[in-house]
Order: sequence, then structure tokens, then C-alpha cells
Amino acid sequence: MTVFTLKHARTQRYIGMSEFSEKAKQHEYAAKDNNIDFIKENAETFIGEYEDICRKLEKYYCR
Repeated sequence: MTVFTLKHARTQRYIGMSEFSEKAKQHEYAAKDNNIDFIKENAETFIGEYEDICRKLEKYYCR
């Protein structure tokens, strides 16, 4: 799944992940601008949040 996909998934807004969607957008723009410092400083937290979301969604979609 790409950052672009994460940013634009309408489902995120419906299940309360708009803050995460905004962070995905920030990472997308940082990548486009080759802002490696931003990515390095924020990637670990971003990936952790993504993994948390996946675990939460798994409860609903992987029954």
C-alpha cells in the first residue's frame, strides 16, 4: 500500500482516521520534495500508527 493510497482512501475519514490521512499526505509531499529529514524523523511513528490501524481493522475485516 502506498502513501498515496493511504492519503486518498475515503474509508479513513469514515472510520475516524482523518488525522492519519493528513500524516500520509505530509509523507507523500515530503517524498515528492525529497525531504529525507522529515521522512527519517517521522517514519517510525507513522509506520507504528499504520500497524495499529491495521490491527484494529483486522478485527472487523478478518473474522
